[in-house]
Amino acid sequence: MNATLDTAAAFAAAEPEKNLIVTEALKKAYGYGQLILDGVDLAVNEGEAVALIGANGSGKSTLLKCLIGLHPITAGAVSTFGIRFEGTPKTREKAKIRRQVGFVFQNHGLVRRLSALSNVVQGRLGQPGGLRAVHQAIAPAEWREAAFQALDEVGLADKAGARADQLSGGQAQRVAIARALTRRPRLIIADEPAASLDPAAGHEVMALFRRLAKESGITLIFTSHDMEHARDYSDRVIALKNGCIHFDRRSKDVRDGALEEVFRD
Repeated sequence: MNATLDTAAAFAAAEPEKNLIVTEALKKAYGYGQLILDGVDLAVNEGEAVALIGANGSGKSTLLKCLIGLHPITAGAVSTFGIRFEGTPKTREKAKIRRQVGFVFQNHGLVRRLSALSNVVQGRLGQPGGLRAVHQAIAPAEWREAAFQALDEVGLADKAGARADQLSGGQAQRVAIARALTRRPRLIIADEPAASLDPAAGHEVMALFRRLAKESGITLIFTSHDMEHARDYSDRVIALKNGCIHFDRRSKDVRDGALEEVFRD
């Protein structure tokens, strides 16, 4: 590995039957050989919550996309849900991976003129028959019921009929979480999910996120620039620096000094 094998990485490696995601010397370059990821080895177990941290340009978002086949990798290999690929997965394999992943981003990406319920139903887009998820009015009854249940899980059942542009930032992000949950995914990828929220709303959303993922047995990988969020709402913290894993540790073992090293030039 390109970093000391900490207790968290050793734990993941010691139980391969639980590994949901494994990378082997993963490299990713853009343009004229600009290396973004330089030999990343990691293993994520089913049901874990992993915080991915690092300075801007360290490769966090790129790594997320490589793990699920959205970006082709330059060298090495990735195994996600038991599907192993080099370069990029085949079209059928990529679709199989995508069907098992929910996404939450900094920009929640809701359709502003549609209701919260319709936005959550749209979490089914890309699945078989997904065109019926464009609007809750034409979606199958079971999809509407699942979407309403997801809104209830995030505490917004009373906002099902409200337009997305009538919601606060925290409410909109909770709708985005509900949209991801309605797919009943095995994995949720969240890229800076609380970055656009005020501190109180950010903690509320992250606590909700972590609780729902844990209760549902969903594996959660999220990026964050908020080190309090990274430690409080994850089982492990993986730090990237210069395209490599700088450390991979249990969240409770991550000290302030180690975090300072990650962001130090």
